[in-house]
Amino acid sequence: MKIKFIDGRISGVDWGHIDRTAHFYRKFGFDVELKEGSRKILWLNEALGASRQEFELLLKTDPFEINT
Repeated sequence: MKIKFIDGRISGVDWGHIDRTAHFYRKFGFDVELKEGSRKILWLNEALGASRQEFELLLKTDPFEINT
C-alpha cells in the first residue's frame, strides 16, 4: 500500500514510548512531526515524494473534487 500521509492524534498512554513509535515510522520512510501540547502527529512518507506543502494543499482541497 502506498500511503503518503498519516495525520492524527497520539493517545496519552502512547507518549511514554513515542520515540519507539517515531523510530518505527522513520524506518519505513516517514518523516514524523510531533506537537506535544496537542498530541498531534503527522507522518510524511518522503520515499513516495510526500511534502509538507502537498499535505497543506490537500487539507484545503474539497474531497469531492479530488481526481484519482
